[in-house]
Amino acid sequence: MLYYPDQPRTVSEIADRSDNHRNTVNRVLKRFRDRSLLGTADARYELNADFDRLHEFAHELAHHLHRQRLESVVPKGTILWEDYDEFLAQAETEIEAEAFHETGFARFAVFDLQFLLTGHRYYVYSEGSPVRSGRTAPSLIRVP
Repeated sequence: MLYYPDQPRTVSEIADRSDNHRNTVNRVLKRFRDRSLLGTADARYELNADFDRLHEFAHELAHHLHRQRLESVVPKGTILWEDYDEFLAQAETEIEAEAFHETGFARFAVFDLQFLLTGHRYYVYSEGSPVRSGRTAPSLIRVP
């Protein structure tokens, strides 16, 4: 939950982004508010300035876990975009691991569409459906 209050957000926004029920989010936010971690204004929750480092820590921890997950399946890879539980990665070799879904131009070969490809392959890591509704990775796939 500490990953998402990077800007003022409503309970619904946090619930959608964290893939939790509104009741669960309300319960956790109440605990954070009771401990003065969060403040509210116009029904939007935001971390109090004294606790910005917790948010930074949550982001760094998620990034570290993503790096470990990527390094466990490919010796050399780059994370291009990430959210709490999903990331877009670039690799020079094929990844055949659960929850890694190939994307980018190489994926078009399944449909007999050929493109001039770079030496990189692109994968979305998601334990659920890749890039869930309303949460899309920015347009980061570029062919140099």
